[in-house]
Amino acid sequence: MYIPNLFPSSWSIGSTARKIASYTTTTTPRISPFYNLFELSMPSDTKAVVFDVGGVVSKSPLIAIKEYEAELKLPPNYLNVAITRNGEYGAFQRFERGELRYDEFIRVWHRELNEIYENNAAYTRYWKGLYGDRKAIPVLPTQITINSGDLFKRILTITEKPNTAVVNYIDELKRNGYKVAALTNDFKIDGLYQPQFDLNQIFDTVIQSSVVGIRKPDPRIYSLVCQELHVEPNQVVFLDDLAQNIRAAERFGMSTIRVEVDREEEALQRLRVLTTPSLIRARL
Repeated sequence: MYIPNLFPSSWSIGSTARKIASYTTTTTPRISPFYNLFELSMPSDTKAVVFDVGGVVSKSPLIAIKEYEAELKLPPNYLNVAITRNGEYGAFQRFERGELRYDEFIRVWHRELNEIYENNAAYTRYWKGLYGDRKAIPVLPTQITINSGDLFKRILTITEKPNTAVVNYIDELKRNGYKVAALTNDFKIDGLYQPQFDLNQIFDTVIQSSVVGIRKPDPRIYSLVCQELHVEPNQVVFLDDLAQNIRAAERFGMSTIRVEVDREEEALQRLRVLTTPSLIRARL
């Protein structure tokens, strides 16, 4: 799962923007942003750890999007707003559910990204939702060409390499008896993407949105991963880089860790605290 769904169909853009702002300085409701090891809620019956892929096991595609945005001199988060303004009916979201072929996706996504009037209007609502009248809206584009194929290739390139520290800790979890799974919003792009790691070799279970036709934050996909792992939600720690996916997992009953962009090691420190007590007990 790669791109923040800022505008789910059940929310207004303004209310969603305020929710996003409220999550920028927190990790999860379970973990204080200035966390103390003794303040953590430590599940004693954790049996499984579930990982998002892009932004956790590999580098975040948000990095590529931000860089492309800067090259085009677009306001901050403009491309994410454009990508998510159509909610679950957007091209990116449909592609992640396996509903579009690659060529169809690139064509439809190109059109959506270059609908300046609609994207500027969505960005204005997004900005107003964040700041009201306290901050002036940044200068919006009047003419632009966003190359959907180029942007998508950049996203793929940055997610090709694994975060070695994360992969190594997954191996440690497996050695100590934990079940581990990947839960990813991904794409059917055979032959176009050659990641430098094999999810099926790293994880016990791999749930891919493009295969099952459901994407995070749909609660059905959290239910599916629990079924595959044969665990209850309260026996799972879930790591993801997107706030809406974290909130959905918490509502489903999982413990969660929000992984900030380029701060995977901090997330691993939190995960070690959540899993170490069980590891110690297993060795006694």
